[in-house]
Amino acid sequence: MTHFILIYAKATALFLYVNSGHYFFNGNKRLATFSLTFFIENNGLHPTPTEKHVYAEWLLDIFGEQQLDDYESFTPQEFAMYNLALITARPRAVEVEFDCLKEQVEVFLRRMFTSTA
Repeated sequence: MTHFILIYAKATALFLYVNSGHYFFNGNKRLATFSLTFFIENNGLHPTPTEKHVYAEWLLDIFGEQQLDDYESFTPQEFAMYNLALITARPRAVEVEFDCLKEQVEVFLRRMFTSTA
């Protein structure tokens, strides 16, 4: 169990630093989302199978009132990760301290990704 506690914290840090680092002119959110998914799944965690509306409820519950974007082609997991990337790319718009943002992201990841073991 301790292993997974560290995995969520590391995944959160990886995601936020890549997402907010502006390493590239374009594609930082995609790179952050891919890196997070690759890291977390390679450490034994997998998305909780659920519907888009459940992920939407989790995002709104954790991050407060947000504009969530959806595209017909999105799977539920793509919807969740896309909106997580958008929300965390603009924390100043909702005046969130970085430490608070880290806690919020980790709470969301704990809901979204679970161990299959």
